[in-house]
Amino acid sequence: MGLAGSHPLIIMLTAFLAFQARSDEDLIKQLHSDSIEIRNQAYDALKKRGEGALPALEHAFVDSDPHVVRTCKELRDGIKNATALERARSAFGRLEDSLIKSKTARLRIRGQETIQFRSGDSSIPIDGTLLFKEGNRANVAIMERCSEDPTLNRSWSFVVDGKQLRGEAGRQEVETLAVPSNYVELYLGYLLRLGPSSSCRLMNGVVIRGPKREKPYELFYSPYCDAGSLKVQMQIPFNANIPEVVDSITCTLSYDPRCGKITTQKVSRLPPKSLVPTVTTVVYEECTLNEDIPDERFKLPK
Repeated sequence: MGLAGSHPLIIMLTAFLAFQARSDEDLIKQLHSDSIEIRNQAYDALKKRGEGALPALEHAFVDSDPHVVRTCKELRDGIKNATALERARSAFGRLEDSLIKSKTARLRIRGQETIQFRSGDSSIPIDGTLLFKEGNRANVAIMERCSEDPTLNRSWSFVVDGKQLRGEAGRQEVETLAVPSNYVELYLGYLLRLGPSSSCRLMNGVVIRGPKREKPYELFYSPYCDAGSLKVQMQIPFNANIPEVVDSITCTLSYDPRCGKITTQKVSRLPPKSLVPTVTTVVYEECTLNEDIPDERFKLPK
């Protein structure tokens, strides 16, 4: 007796290949089957075909069987969401790589952070220049000045020479600190997801002083993307001592798809109920990559 007639695995493989060879229309007809196994196989086969199955699925919306219509709509939505997610992740990856892998980066930013207090919103202007250079070097100067409430004023002005950081963070002087060998890579990852000010707070709080984490922002996904616009949603721990308490972040980036340079960024931060939400909007007045920046800009201040 031949193998095809004797081995269960061969029988299963033959059946699987038969389903793969069917047209989309044939697979949709299988959704009418009384056999749940056949329906499930057809469902899985259509799902794996992705975007190619969309025309047939949408054509089936007028099917006489309501169950088939619901199944086809469910498949259509799932395929579209998965496709959008993959495109967004790919676009975000290219945008991040263009920054991280550049020899130098010069960013000039201007915007505002709106703090949504129960008594009303307070807006804080943001102004800053961020320089980065290969060799894990950075020179960051960001100012937040609130004319309505000076207690909200903050500034970050520090230099990373490849191994150490020194300067001012928030409202206090920072002693010389050792930094991870991938500090700039992590900072740029935060910058794209959180905006400039929150990036500074997290880098000095979670990454340097907190538990060792390569990328504390790993839990994120990108459900929306089109030409020149990208939305990222994630959850990030903002307290190194309580990593299980996270903020929900939504970041929308606008960029030039021809060169991958960021133009605007809007970050909505929804913290635990005991804290206040914030919305940060930043315009990147300059986003220059791979142009010379003198090494002197990355020497630690005395």
